[in-house]
Amino acid sequence: MEMNEKIAQSIRNEDSESKDKKEEKCKFIARAKRPSGKGPWYSGGKLGGIEDGDDLTGHSFCALEDEGGNRSWYGFYPKGAIIGWDSVPEEDRISGALDFFKYVAGILYHGDEDHEYDDEKVYTIEGSQYDKAKNFASKWASDKTKYCLALNNCTTFVVKDGKAGDVSVPGGGWAFANPNSFGKNLAKSK
Repeated sequence: MEMNEKIAQSIRNEDSESKDKKEEKCKFIARAKRPSGKGPWYSGGKLGGIEDGDDLTGHSFCALEDEGGNRSWYGFYPKGAIIGWDSVPEEDRISGALDFFKYVAGILYHGDEDHEYDDEKVYTIEGSQYDKAKNFASKWASDKTKYCLALNNCTTFVVKDGKAGDVSVPGGGWAFANPNSFGKNLAKSK
């Protein structure tokens, strides 16, 4: 090949790579682990399991994936569930059904990539949507948003994060956002 031809080929390759990068999309991934139905929470309104492995409340969590395939996971928890209940002050502990409406210290946890789930929906989004959702999550964490089992929980976070990024995430249930309803809504929205 002549030098001019090599340069022209190199430019075509760069243009092709640039076009591929522009066509790559980001993703918003919503997941829900539904409650097991074995524990008193599900049947009697109390926290605390009766068997090993009871998943009493379920869990909703999400990931944001950038154009390069890098994922940032988000799961919203009461702080005591992550660092240990004995490590938080009494006012930040959830100990029973009477704490259903109690606001406690919350933590936006980034280690849910291996969390079990029953339902998943992957949304392809633009970079601007990714940025909005990422900014919402950063603000949620920096504001040290309080956790409330009934009114501001893991499902609340996923739905609000998706909506902040203009993603058509289904609602988390009525009258309280919860992983069971959210999971069913994800499954219906496929």
